[in-house]
Amino acid sequence: MNKSILSMIVLSTVLTGCGSDSGSDSNDNNQAEFSSLKVNATSYENWTYVNLSRNEAVALSAEQAATSDDWHLAFQRSKVKSNGGASGAGKVQVAVADTQDEFYNGEEAISNIFLNADAAQYEDDLKKSYDLASLTFTQDENKPAIKGEDWYIYNSQSHTLSANTNNAWLIRHADGKTYSKFYFTALTPQPDRTYSATLNFETQAADTTQFAGGEQTVTAAMAPGTSVVCIDLDSKATMDCTGDAGVWDLRLEVSRSGTGLWTNGGVFGEGKGAAFGPQTKDAVAAYTSATTISGRDISSHYSADRSEGVFDAHSWYAYNLSGQHQLRPNFRTFLIDTNKDADSSDKYTLQLINYYSLGESGTPEIRFKKVSAQ
Repeated sequence: MNKSILSMIVLSTVLTGCGSDSGSDSNDNNQAEFSSLKVNATSYENWTYVNLSRNEAVALSAEQAATSDDWHLAFQRSKVKSNGGASGAGKVQVAVADTQDEFYNGEEAISNIFLNADAAQYEDDLKKSYDLASLTFTQDENKPAIKGEDWYIYNSQSHTLSANTNNAWLIRHADGKTYSKFYFTALTPQPDRTYSATLNFETQAADTTQFAGGEQTVTAAMAPGTSVVCIDLDSKATMDCTGDAGVWDLRLEVSRSGTGLWTNGGVFGEGKGAAFGPQTKDAVAAYTSATTISGRDISSHYSADRSEGVFDAHSWYAYNLSGQHQLRPNFRTFLIDTNKDADSSDKYTLQLINYYSLGESGTPEIRFKKVSAQ
């Protein structure tokens, strides 16, 4: 497996005044304008790990990567994570150095600029000097696929939550084979400051392709003095989340330290849970299958809970601008600090410049340059 992972990376170093040299074995970024990597990150399940300092891929399983400081960035399709905070045992932190605001009108992508942009136009943004002290560096944090602002409404006067009954989701159960569509009908604070939640759902049983059995209801109440409750949709049962990690499908937490709705897998639990949404309640009600639409497989639309960071908050691309369902880069420049605790750590400016570098989607090309000591 390790050899196959290594073969997924095509390394090229772009030397000053020269073109791409795929046979170069140079590891000295100070002698080059910048370096580039074409990364095969086509897997929907596995990550490809990259060490910037050595200009190479690092062959690691997910278990090995979780405790390794030998990688800086990891890639999975269009996703990028850094080795620090919730994503790994390293001390990597990331900032946005150049936001490329000219690509957007507010939050809306300007199609004409994206479609006519060329990597060469933004090369100087990679090579320029940035005031590191003025940048905001962060590490990755755990985030649920079901975002908080989508499933609850916060009352700033009473400091309580209520259910957002307009949105709905499709979820994959912990077993990875069963699916449900659901929406909240109530989220109610109790006198002891715990919460109870009621949701309606319909299930597509394992190894079937259609929702069946009609809509069902489950109510989950947190035990006194607790802030978390887990729900098993298969049995319509609730539990305290400390039992068999493969049983529950939704984990509801409401507390001062954190409020979230999690699926089983990715962050909490060892299952294969994931979510797709939000959509309006009426839109989700129209789904007759959780896995196909008009014969088209939609299983890749589900996202597991995971760690997120700067690359998620400041996306490096826009999608479907030309009606061809393609990703277009915005050439934002990121600043990668390989060790937040060491002033002398290696630091790099980095851009993602192509999503199809090896002739298919999920093969992003990055270019990066080592930052001179300040």
